[in-house]
Order: sequence, then C-alpha cells, then structure tokens
Amino acid sequence: MSRLPDGLCLATHLRHGAKGTFGALVDLLWPPSCIGCGAAVIEPDRFCATCWQGLPFISPPVCQRYGVPVPFDLGPEPLSPLAVSDPPVFERARAAFRYDGLARDLVHHFKCGDRTELARPMGRLMAEAGKALLYDTSLIVPVPLHRFRFLGRRFNQAALLAKEIGVFDAKAGGL
Repeated sequence: MSRLPDGLCLATHLRHGAKGTFGALVDLLWPPSCIGCGAAVIEPDRFCATCWQGLPFISPPVCQRYGVPVPFDLGPEPLSPLAVSDPPVFERARAAFRYDGLARDLVHHFKCGDRTELARPMGRLMAEAGKALLYDTSLIVPVPLHRFRFLGRRFNQAALLAKEIGVFDAKAGGL
C-alpha cells in the first residue's frame, strides 16, 4: 500500500505561492516530487511513472448513468445492470478512477490528512474524466459540508475540487 510523504505540504504551498526568483529557490530547496510516493518529478502536482501506472483509471466502455466500467461495448449509450434495475435520481456521474490502492490513499489524505494541495491534481483528473459532462455546464456547485465536519477538517474538500474543476475548459478540451 502506498504512503504519501508528509513533507510535501510546505514545499507545495510555497511553490504555488512563489513567483520568479523565489520560485526557483523553492524548487532548488524542495524539488518537485510525485504526489503519490514523493519520488522526483519534473513538474509539481504530477505523478511519477510508477504511480501513474498504478492508478486504477476508469476507461470506456462505461455505463452512461453511473460511469462504472461495463464488461464489453454495449452500443452508443450502455447502461450497467444497476442503472437498468434501479435508476439513480441523477442523470450522469463520472469518476477518474476506482476507489482502490493509491487512489484510495490520495482521497483519504486529501479529505482527512490536511493535504489540500492535492485539490489541483485531483481536480484536473476529475475534470478530464468528466469533460463530456462539463461541456454544457454553466455552474459547478460543491456539496455542502456539515458544520461539525467542517470544524474537524477546517476546509470543504468538495469546494476546493469544484474550484479546480471550474478552471477546466471542456469546450477547448483541457486546462
């Protein structure tokens, strides 16, 4: 099971706030590291090749309602057995990857480990996975966090992700 390095927070926060010469000094003192394992990478907020290959990405064909993988191509708008037998109240949902392994660790560290710097790369992955849904979207609204959870976490992870997803330009095909 992958463990996320604890020392990434300070360097990442400084790097995001740094400009010009100060940014170069931060990169010299704390070179960019993989957000999954802490190995050296070229750019901040990225995965190393090993962690990238280990992420359980969801790829087509997927159920058009739930966004879960279906075993084989069922045509232009496939539905999973669950979507047929018990249709959800929402129209469509998507996820970047299955909640397993490194992906589970990232979510846990983001939500409960004060790793707010993970919002940017996770938001990018979510936006890319849901770009077809974002194409016609004019408003992104985060799920409110109960005040007691907010006091415990000190931030609303859904709001941070919504902000990052909002930067995504689905019409142009990316960030």
